[in-house]
Amino acid sequence: FEAPMMPVATSRRVPFILFVFLSHSGSAALELILRHLLTFFFDTGRPLSSRSLAVLNAGALVASNAAANLLMALQWMKTVSSWLHNQLDRAYTSHCPELHSFGEVSEEPVYAGMTGVLYVLGAYASLLSFSDFYREQVRRMRLGRLIHMMPNLMERIPLELLQAITTLPEFAFVFELFVDEVRRVPRFSLDDLMPFRVYGLPRSEQHVRDALRPFK
Repeated sequence: FEAPMMPVATSRRVPFILFVFLSHSGSAALELILRHLLTFFFDTGRPLSSRSLAVLNAGALVASNAAANLLMALQWMKTVSSWLHNQLDRAYTSHCPELHSFGEVSEEPVYAGMTGVLYVLGAYASLLSFSDFYREQVRRMRLGRLIHMMPNLMERIPLELLQAITTLPEFAFVFELFVDEVRRVPRFSLDDLMPFRVYGLPRSEQHVRDALRPFK
């Protein structure tokens, strides 16, 4: 998966073999893959684009694989958001210009990591809305601070994802804060950004549908 598939951002079908396998193997196998992908993501010796693809693949698995669950999602978001806080604090201390002039999400691990976190948050927003306990755990991640510290983030976030996260009252400020960008910047689909969104082979598509948890 790591060598022939993950570097190919547009790969639509072969990674689904792993996706379906994980959905039938239980949470332990999925957690093993997630740990491996995060280790890859955190490794500064890896190419930036490969690290970004690693965290986007991990986020997509947590958000959409049937073997994932809310507790796993919260732990994953906590781990990635903690890393993001550390990276952004260091970058602002050193006046890092890259945070204000990034290109594609796949070129910048910090933005890719935040995109993955918001994708997982959007996928579990409906469950979180019914639990003050779990929403408090999300509040402790201080995701609002990260959003404020990443001024170009809204230029790369699909409208569907914005709508999903703003169903939680804590993130209603996103539309208010970035309403001009949301209206001005042409939007693209989540299918263009996140793995495991499009399959398209009709004979085996049912197996993939059974492996998916709905994005809500």
